[in-house]
Amino acid sequence: MSFVSIIATDHWISTVSDGNLVEFSEKGTWAIRPGQKQNYVQISQRQCIVCTGSAELWERIKKMFPYTQERYVLEQDLFGKLKEIISLVPAERQDVLVAILDAQEQVICHMISNQTGAEWTQIQPTSRRMGTLFLAGRMIDEQKIQQIAEEFNRLLQVFGKNDPRQVMLAQKELNKYVTVLDPTVGQRVFHLLIKKD
Repeated sequence: MSFVSIIATDHWISTVSDGNLVEFSEKGTWAIRPGQKQNYVQISQRQCIVCTGSAELWERIKKMFPYTQERYVLEQDLFGKLKEIISLVPAERQDVLVAILDAQEQVICHMISNQTGAEWTQIQPTSRRMGTLFLAGRMIDEQKIQQIAEEFNRLLQVFGKNDPRQVMLAQKELNKYVTVLDPTVGQRVFHLLIKKD
């Protein structure tokens, strides 16, 4: 799969991704594709899209969103098209998660999965509360997500959470922690910081 942590405040979004691109077969076996590439792409100066779960699908989504100087308008048509595309991968075979991160006027994170009946969820951090998204694969169940969240809270106490650099260091350490829980997660990480005007 892959692992991506997204931490958003009301002023910035910090994204840390491992470099593994993973495909699952219809039999449920997995293979890591050669090469290391981040599972996010910046699509405008203050927007980014993230995808985990299917390397093939990720390539298709990236082609839909070439980088532009102008902001992508996030409308129902766009969300509907992405939902349709990710539903092409059966949830029984593998999990696919997509997030759109936007720091244009307000910081907003949108996320959806390929699970049957899934709808877009929206996280909007405030000055008092960070928004946190962990995009992980099938080997990370709800109990492990809870462990990951607890470990991240501990890491924030160690590194701090007052500026993006502190948070990024905590995210990088968190990725190391997750590699123990999921063998498809790579140790090499990539970082993207998007700041609001």
